[in-house]
Amino acid sequence: MTTEELVAVRLLPEALDFLRELVEANSYSLNREGVKKNADLISTRFSNFDWAEHRIASPVEGTGRHLLLDSGHVGPVVFLISHLDTVYTAEEQATAGPGWNPEGERVRGPGVVDNKGGTAMLWLVLRILQETAPKTFHAIRWVAAWNAAEELLMPDFSVACLAFAPAPKAALVFEADNSATAGTWEVVHWRSGIVRYRLICEGRGAHAGNGHEKGQNAIVGLASAILEISGWTDYGRNTTINVGTVQGGESTNRVPDLAEATFEIRFRDPTHFAELEARLASLPATIGCSLRIQKVAEITPLDRGADGDRLESNWREAGRELGLSVSSGGRRGSSDANYFSSHAPTLDGLGPRGGNMHAIERRDGSIQITEYLELDSFAAKAALNARALTRLFP
Repeated sequence: MTTEELVAVRLLPEALDFLRELVEANSYSLNREGVKKNADLISTRFSNFDWAEHRIASPVEGTGRHLLLDSGHVGPVVFLISHLDTVYTAEEQATAGPGWNPEGERVRGPGVVDNKGGTAMLWLVLRILQETAPKTFHAIRWVAAWNAAEELLMPDFSVACLAFAPAPKAALVFEADNSATAGTWEVVHWRSGIVRYRLICEGRGAHAGNGHEKGQNAIVGLASAILEISGWTDYGRNTTINVGTVQGGESTNRVPDLAEATFEIRFRDPTHFAELEARLASLPATIGCSLRIQKVAEITPLDRGADGDRLESNWREAGRELGLSVSSGGRRGSSDANYFSSHAPTLDGLGPRGGNMHAIERRDGSIQITEYLELDSFAAKAALNARALTRLFP
């Protein structure tokens, strides 16, 4: 085994103990106290590094404070990015039973891989560097940064980080490893852009019986538009359209005059997205109804550029040195990498491997959180990350 691997294996029990603490403490995005507890656990575990701590308020109502730990070393800035929040409410976590559920070579629990596993991985990688590559460890100004509300996909976190430490040399995001195959590793080199819309259909209200022929049903008009845009999904081009909410009408004895839905387009190719926007602008309405479309929010795709390509190549070369197969892939989801990539070379997917992110199964009134982490991926991925960082900053 290499030096990095030996240290990773020795420190693994401590890293998993840290992860268990994080998973058992609920930190739903709008559970402000839970997010604070998560930040406190991280602060305590990182205290041996003796880095300066900063907590920055998020402007999103009901959320906690972002956590930044700054090594203060003299050298180029490198962001190490994770997040504090999860998608699971405190009620869901309590109802599902124990948060930490070992199951053979896996452990199941809320946020165990998204992204509390990434946080524990981040700590383990720094400890490996501290022991095996002290020159690299002290030559970089590390800024470990945790988004308090990453699951809400707001841009304020990256803005705050870049104001705190401008012109970073790299932004390394510790979301889960992208590989679906045991024994292989895959960093994330592209992520979808996301644009969210509100779709409003206006019809004509009327009595559901006596005046039915005089009405124009806004719900029917909206349904027609929903079926049209849902058919534009193209998996081959990594474009998906999802209608997430629908509402309209007051009662069954009235022809509804107003209905609306929210939907999002996720895309990898900006050219294809531009084509879909043009189709939205000319979306036909049911006769007698009118449609309005409002853009609500927009997240640009993860854009690596040439410097991002070099980061990816560096991780591949580090894998070859360790005898590991490292490839690159993408996701239709977004992360903080989307926001950082236009400001710094960015690489994502540096966390451990797992699956079922955000997933809950409901059966006969009971629930089970099925998100899991593959335990045997932890030490190897940590060693890979440490070797890649040593190669990047010798």
